[in-house]
Amino acid sequence: MRQPVPHVLPPLRERYGRVQWVLVCLVAMLAGLPILVFRMAGADLRTIIYAARSNSGWDSYHTQNTSEGSLQGPAGKLLDEALAEFERHGIELSIGYRPPDLLVYRNRAISPCHGMRSVSGAFYCSDDEQLYLEQGFFDDLETPFGPKSQLAQAYLVGCLTAQHLQTRMGLRDRLQDSELTLTAAELRGLRRALQLQAAYWTGVWASRSPTVRELLRQVPIHEALREIELVFKARSDRYSIEGGELGETFDGASAELRASWFDLGYKSGDYSAHPELPELTP
Repeated sequence: MRQPVPHVLPPLRERYGRVQWVLVCLVAMLAGLPILVFRMAGADLRTIIYAARSNSGWDSYHTQNTSEGSLQGPAGKLLDEALAEFERHGIELSIGYRPPDLLVYRNRAISPCHGMRSVSGAFYCSDDEQLYLEQGFFDDLETPFGPKSQLAQAYLVGCLTAQHLQTRMGLRDRLQDSELTLTAAELRGLRRALQLQAAYWTGVWASRSPTVRELLRQVPIHEALREIELVFKARSDRYSIEGGELGETFDGASAELRASWFDLGYKSGDYSAHPELPELTP
C-alpha cells in the first residue's frame, strides 16, 4: 500500500525570498502613497520632489503660493493676448502644447526653480511650467503710467510666455541636461541664447498685436526695456537692505541685444525666420 507523501516545506532560502519580496512591495506602496495624495490634490510631481527636499516643505509651498486671481491693469489684457498668440503657435508646431499655469501673488512666492526659496517679481519656472506674476512688480512698472510703461509690461509678459513655449519645445530641458557637461561660460551662452530667442518671439507677437503695434509707434522698445531694468534695480537695491531675491533679472543678455532681437522678430513677423542661434543647435 502506497504511503501518503508528507508535505514538505520549501527550503528556508525560498521562504525568506518570498517574505522579502512581499516586504519590498509593501514598502513601495507606502512610499508612493504621499505622492498619490498630492497628485490627487493637483500637485506637479517635480514640485513635490522639490518640496520634499527643501526646508520649507509642502505646507509652506501650498500656504504661500496662493493665487490672487487674475493680473490687474493693462498688464492683464496684454498677458491674455500673449497667451492666446503663443498657444496658437504652439498648436501649429504640434508639440503637445498646453498653456502655462498662472500664479498671481503678493510679495513672495516659493518656486521649485529656486530651490523652493521665497522669491519675488515676475518670472517663469520650467520645473512646474508656471508663470509667477507679482502684482506689485507690475504696479511698480506701471508708474509713471503711459505708453512706455505699457510697452514694458507687454515685453515682460511676452518674454515670459515665450519661455514656456521653449519649455514645451524641449529647449529648456536641453539647458538642464547640459549643466553637467558644459563649462560655466558655455552655460551662460546657452542661457543668453534662450533669452534672445524669447525676445525675438516676443517681437513676432508684437507685430501681430494691434495693441503693441500702437505702443511701438509712440515708444521705441529700448526705452521700455530701460524701464524694466530700472524696476529690477530698484527692487535689488531694496532687497540688499531688507533681504530678498528676485526670481528673474534678465542679466544674461544686455538690453541692447534683447532690443535688437525683438526688432528682428517684429520686422519679420515670422517665428522661424530668424538666424539660428549657435548655442541652441542640437
